[in-house]
Formats: sequence, C-alpha cells, structure tokens
Amino acid sequence: MSTLAQFSTPANVQDFSDPAQQNLMNAAWSGNVNRWVEASLIGDVWDLVNYGPRPAFYNPLTTDTPSSAANAPIPWQAFPGRISALFPNNSSSWFEWADNGVTQPVTTDLCTQQTIAPIPYPPTGPRGWQDEYCEWSVKRDSNNKITSVMFTCENPEYWFTLWEIDPNTVLSLYQSLVNPNAQMVDLCVPNVNDPITGQPAYNPLNKWNTGTKTLAASGGAVHLTSSPNTLGAEFDLAAAATIPRAVNGQPVQSASQLVCCAKYGKIGRHSDPTIGQTVNQIVNYTPTLPQARATLTNPVGLYMQMPNFSPYKTPDGTPASEFWTVVRGRLKDPSVPSDIDRILHATFEVPAGKGYTVSDIMINGSAIQWASQITNTFQMSLMATVFANSGITQNALPCTSPNNTPSAAVSAIQDANAFAAYRTIEQQMNELPLSIPILAFPIEPGMTRTNVALLLNTGDAPAGATFKVAEGDVNIQITGNQTVAGMQVYIVSITAAPNATPGDRTILANVQGMPTSNQAAIGLLTVVTQLAGQKTKQTKPHFRLGRA
Repeated sequence: MSTLAQFSTPANVQDFSDPAQQNLMNAAWSGNVNRWVEASLIGDVWDLVNYGPRPAFYNPLTTDTPSSAANAPIPWQAFPGRISALFPNNSSSWFEWADNGVTQPVTTDLCTQQTIAPIPYPPTGPRGWQDEYCEWSVKRDSNNKITSVMFTCENPEYWFTLWEIDPNTVLSLYQSLVNPNAQMVDLCVPNVNDPITGQPAYNPLNKWNTGTKTLAASGGAVHLTSSPNTLGAEFDLAAAATIPRAVNGQPVQSASQLVCCAKYGKIGRHSDPTIGQTVNQIVNYTPTLPQARATLTNPVGLYMQMPNFSPYKTPDGTPASEFWTVVRGRLKDPSVPSDIDRILHATFEVPAGKGYTVSDIMINGSAIQWASQITNTFQMSLMATVFANSGITQNALPCTSPNNTPSAAVSAIQDANAFAAYRTIEQQMNELPLSIPILAFPIEPGMTRTNVALLLNTGDAPAGATFKVAEGDVNIQITGNQTVAGMQVYIVSITAAPNATPGDRTILANVQGMPTSNQAAIGLLTVVTQLAGQKTKQTKPHFRLGRA
C-alpha cells in the first residue's frame, strides 16, 4: 500500500526553471487538487437531494492505494457531441457549428425528449459550445484556407495558479504559444489588483485566449474557457458517478439515463455520460472488483490523444502525422500498462515550404474546411484508479433532485473589486455567471482583510446571517451588502488570529429562514504564510461543481 505524497501538475509539466518557484507551484497545485477531491467527497448536499456524500470515491493523499489497484483509461470523442445529438437533421452544418458556434436555438430536452421553448445553444461564451474539455482556434490565409490549428485541453485553474506564482511566466508562455507580441497589459483585468501582493488580476478571457479565430492581433487557445470545462467539474462528475442509482427498484446503468438521473453533467456530450457510466460500472457492477473504490489517477488532467491519421491524405503523400506537434504534455509510455497520451496543447500546421495548406489535406475523402474535422479524428481521455474489497458498501439511491428547502452554504469568497470585475467580464463575453474560477481567499495570521465579497448558494444576502469558521481561529463579520450581476453578496471583513496555523478553513452559514447545515463549505478560505516573497494561494472550483 502507498499514500500519495503530493498531486502532480497535469502531465507533470514543469513551467519554472527556478527550482524554488517550481516547488511553490507544485505545492500550490497539489493544494488545489486536494480541495477538489475533498469537496467532491461531499457533493452539493445543501442544494440537491441524493447528490452526496460519495464514500466510494477517495483521496489518495489520505487513503492508501493498494498495490493491487488498477488503472482504467476513460476515452471519449473530442468533437462536441451535443451538436449532433440536438440537431440530427443538420449534419451538413455540424463541422461549421463546432468551429464557429451553433446558430440554431435548442428546442428539445434530451433527457425527457420533450419539446421546450427555444433557447440559445448553451453553454454560451466565446467557445462555450466546445464543451468536451477540448477547445481550438483556427488561423486562415487570405484565401480563407486553414494554415494552422491550435488545440488545448489545459484547465483554467492551472493558469490561475501559475499566475499567482509568477505572471511573467504566464506572459512568456502566451508569447511562445500564441503571439510574441502579447503584452502583460493584455492578460490583466483592468484596474484590479490583488490588495495583498499588488499584482494585477489575471483575465482568463483575454484577447489572446478568446474565440476560435487566430488573428494577427488577437485570438488563440491557451487554456479552456467554456464554463463546464474545469478540473473541479471533472472531480465532481467522477465522484458523483460512484453512487449506484435505481428507479422503481431497477438499477440505472445506461450512460444517458445515469447522467439525467444523477445530474452530474449534460446528456448528449461525449464526455459526461461516458465518464459517468464507466466509473459507475467499474465501482458498482464489476464482479472482479467487489466493494470498489475509485479516484482519478495522478497526474490528473484532461488529455488529448493522438489523432487517427489513417483517413488523412496529403497532396504529396507526406504522412499527415508529421504536421501534428505536441507542444505541451507527453505521449504514453509503452512500458506502463494502460497508459494514455497526456497531450495538453497541440498544433496541426503544414510548413510553408510544402506549397499547400491544411485545407488541401483530405480526411475521409473531404478537404479540411473546418478544424473540427480534425477534432473528429481524435479522442480525449482521463484515467481512473480502482481497487476492490475496500469495506465500502453502498445502497442504490434514487435520482438527484433539487432540495425544496436548501440549507445555507457559502459558495465563494473574493476581494469585492475583483468579484465585480470578473462578473462584468462574464457578462461582456456572454459567459455564465461565476464561470471564471475563484481563488481560495488567502489571509495571514494576525491580518484583517476588508471589502471582501461573500456569496451564498442562494445568490442573495438576507439580513440576520452569521458565518462561523469551524476551526475557530478566523472571524467573519458582515459590514454591508452589494448587488453584482443580479446577485446579492455580503461585504465582510475577515480577521485571522495571530496564532492561526497555515491551512484551509471550513465555513458554516446560519441564515434566518433557511435550514442550518452541519456540513461546512470547504476550500474557500486559506490561512497562508509568505514563502520566497510569494503568497501561497490556491484555486477552488467555481460556484457549482457539477458541469453546466
């Protein structure tokens, strides 16, 4: 048996040449992942019925993984599945819509198969429809032919963490990945600085990471931006899927029925139903794995797999695989059983000297007009680690449903100026509210931080509320309230005792007129110390862990 000492960065990527900075990054990232795992063990027990807890999911930092544990790859198609699922009669438009956005409204509920009032295709945002944990941006020449495509599956939380360690490293990576002319001011939220470090706030929807067109002065795909494409959502989905489900005494086992019953994602996607069904089957219905427990395999990430180049045909016979470049990440290790490619960022580009473009290459007899034709030839994947005879016995639960009397819980804490600025950016970019990841709020021993926004799970701020840090060494006082993007938030001051020890804190909410939960909110508040001139801040999943 062994306990993991630290969660590794995705694909074990190391972005700092300075060992001290890389050690800070490694520690901060491991802290992030630990929070997502701990939160996923609980689930949203405040707002939803039968959504948690999840005893068959485990944290490898605190639970031994036996040597008999097995790794199980979970692959899915990278092309956005909901496009074809919702519009089966519009196949001639699928590739174009996957590149440029869906122009038709949604009129069908795929879970109930009922007709609904027309709504814009969700998720919204500059690349919202690319919701399979893979996004891309396309560069075209003056003849509108594709000259290159950049693909990314890097989670936004990693880049927020990287920024907290050193914004200059983030800038350098943008200059390398997208455009050497990228400037620091391009990546910042205007007029918003962290009141502790003085560093400007990072804008994940900046001009070099927005949309699907790579232009001379804007565009690119550095990391994921679609609101469901977060690592926190991946953990919540996998953990929720470990719960066996039953309706009228019959087990729910199909991919589509599970995702609709358990509410851990969207039907029609390739990712959510596939991940959920695979984890559910392994944990609950594999005869060779009785009483199984599961977790996501370290290093956790969303990973592109090598494309299937067999249907490609180039004008001069050059293997199309020569035009695919893994920029960040690595390929599978053949000596490791069941290993997967861990590609984070890749490009498909024909060298100028070839005399032809990407659009002159054929896939299955058709010229590449849209980058999504390439996406249709590769898969995404993650890995689960599973072991048997854990002593965990689960009874099947009914389907998840909204709690008619939700209990009070804190959903987010952030500097009030930053909170307002990020919500403005979301509105400007037509993103879902709270889709930009929110950092765990840091405070030093003996420090008081003022003008802090605190958001309830209800999105309002009723009078008479109180908040208690369960560990007892941090105090939260309400000083006012404010309306931001249609949500009411409390404005609070937070004081840490001089002897407060570094580490995460949990928060209990007591709100008049709402049931009080014994389950504290995890990962929103962190007591930190100063290390090498840097603050050890970490990220948390956004407002609602389940995929939108």
